[in-house]
Amino acid sequence: MRDDKMQLNIDGQLIYYGFEIEEAPVIGDIPARITITYDFEIPGIATFAPSWEIPCDRENVADDDAVLAKIFFLGMAELVYCLPKLKSYEIIVEPFALTQEQIVVWKETYCDILALRFKQNADETIPEISIVSEGEELVPDYKNRTEKREKTLIPVQTDYETDCVLEQSCKEWLQEVFYIINADDKCMQKLTAYGYKNVISVCRSINTDNPEAEHNLSEKGEQNISLLVAYSASLVAELFELDDKFVRELNPKLYQST
Repeated sequence: MRDDKMQLNIDGQLIYYGFEIEEAPVIGDIPARITITYDFEIPGIATFAPSWEIPCDRENVADDDAVLAKIFFLGMAELVYCLPKLKSYEIIVEPFALTQEQIVVWKETYCDILALRFKQNADETIPEISIVSEGEELVPDYKNRTEKREKTLIPVQTDYETDCVLEQSCKEWLQEVFYIINADDKCMQKLTAYGYKNVISVCRSINTDNPEAEHNLSEKGEQNISLLVAYSASLVAELFELDDKFVRELNPKLYQST
């Protein structure tokens, strides 16, 4: 326990230990894919291991700092859905170091989403959040990325009533690549009807030993879905060397924190 813990008057602590990456090769008609599993814990209360299974046509993705950074920040996006309703939190981030500017952005993001998740009343105070970043610095060399990317990644929000993709805009985007989390038959039928052919579908699993938290994590909400869509879409765009300008325009804060 750190000496300043009592001074911070912390009600709860959440630790982001890190993540594991497993790579699976092509097997018959099954494409190559990576599985990312995160490791979070509220000490003495619950563990969380959200995972993402993503098709991938690249090898050795763990050697790419740009990809690692996107995976790390997707974990930061997952963290907020593990937090119970408390007045103050200490979040310890171990995988990589955050800058002070990034800490400010994430604290604001977490406070906004917690207020929405728990339907904060006007007379309630905003939760106090302390973020402690204990990892090593990771500075990806984005300058050497492919500058001109032929196709744009367009996210589709399948878990919310209002999709990012609207029928009247479909002709404009027919040649682009569409991105879906946990696609169901209804969503795939809709995309087929619109004429979309290039689709990347990923699977997100929650994986926690806390039933109450699992219920909260499963609740639908525009802000909840949008945050995960934004950060996972940024990762998928990096893996497939697609342009993520659509995500940048919808979520400008995303690029302040990465």
